[in-house]
Amino acid sequence: MTDVPVPNETTRPPQISASDRGFLMRFAEQRKVLFNLALRSMLLTIVTLGIYRFWMITKLRRHYFGAIHISGDPLEYTGKPLEKLLGFLVAIVILAVYLGLVNLMLTFVGLSLANDDPVLSIAGLYLTLFATLPLIFYAQYRSTHYILSRTRWRGIRFGLVPGAWGYTWRGLLWTGLTIITLGLANPYAHFKLAKYVTDRARFGDQSFEQGGRWTMLFGPWMLIYAFMIPMGLGAFLQEAMLPGGPLLTVIGLVGIYFAIFRYQFIAFKKLWSEKRLGGATFESHLSPLNAIAILLTGVLVTIVVVIGLSIVGFILVQGVNTAFDLERLMEISTAQDSVEAIAALLDNLPSILILLAIYFTAIAVLFAVGQVYFTLRILARKVETMQIHNAISLAEAHQRGRDEAGEAGGFADALGVDVGAGF
Repeated sequence: MTDVPVPNETTRPPQISASDRGFLMRFAEQRKVLFNLALRSMLLTIVTLGIYRFWMITKLRRHYFGAIHISGDPLEYTGKPLEKLLGFLVAIVILAVYLGLVNLMLTFVGLSLANDDPVLSIAGLYLTLFATLPLIFYAQYRSTHYILSRTRWRGIRFGLVPGAWGYTWRGLLWTGLTIITLGLANPYAHFKLAKYVTDRARFGDQSFEQGGRWTMLFGPWMLIYAFMIPMGLGAFLQEAMLPGGPLLTVIGLVGIYFAIFRYQFIAFKKLWSEKRLGGATFESHLSPLNAIAILLTGVLVTIVVVIGLSIVGFILVQGVNTAFDLERLMEISTAQDSVEAIAALLDNLPSILILLAIYFTAIAVLFAVGQVYFTLRILARKVETMQIHNAISLAEAHQRGRDEAGEAGGFADALGVDVGAGF
């Protein structure tokens, strides 16, 4: 697919002013615009049975990227929804063939070795889940490759050199190490995979480089194990039929959740602060406590919205019940044959459509609320606490060739491991 010429497409390096030697990045929040975009896109996705999802993802990425301003100029996302749709269809065909062959092989081996042992037979079937793990790592790298190749700043493209298979075997190796060490090796695996991707990322003809060491992530990760103590004690108390067990278990689970959330932001801050691009260096002043506050605020807003939607939904359902008598819907489930069921369905079609409209509208509203109060606010906080030093060196970057779309992140879409808005 040929590139579409745009006014700022250039092979000249971006112009950097003297004030750009060091500056904070800016995020232009447009909550109302995003809410309307997310709500409308999700409704269209539902109506089209998921087909519009690729247009929705593209529009959301364009909105988020366009809100990120570096020295007054926004990032630009140039991905196309049709690329993603075609890539998804190709990925579905490949995955169907691959998983079909894996299932056939595992079923044959399991039945041959199990000798009617139900435990071994079930274990053989569960191996199918692990067969998708290599594809997940492969899909994540390819999705990042596509997003970067479709991102520009001042006309200069970002990019990611090929390396999906290298990322895959490293991901498998370090995941196995993490499992063997009961999670202790996770900071090492996290750092190594992040470094593998960063060192292959490009801005024009300049290369990113990930500095630092994996040990800088180890301390924040260990907090998770501290909350395993009350969770384990709670399990012991429940087994011994003693009071306090459920409370300690809940405290442990909630603590682990927030410890993981905190670790993700600390890891982001430390990794960002150790990145380099040519002569430019980066720094982040992100506070995990601010991120947790955003999370709690988002949860509170979501709860309020859910309560409001429940009240409105109850009123609407009562109105539908008055108009159509919802008890007639039971005729569908109590029908004696398919012909009778179809007839009952057609008789109750108006009420069914109204109920579905109420349900899916509520889903779309919650999706839009999540975009505004979670994704947008957390992304804005990340961007506004970033800083680039010696940014004048970015003027040395020259245009890179346009990468082909490939499957355009289709494997990530098919496996449900897409990188969201692109971050």
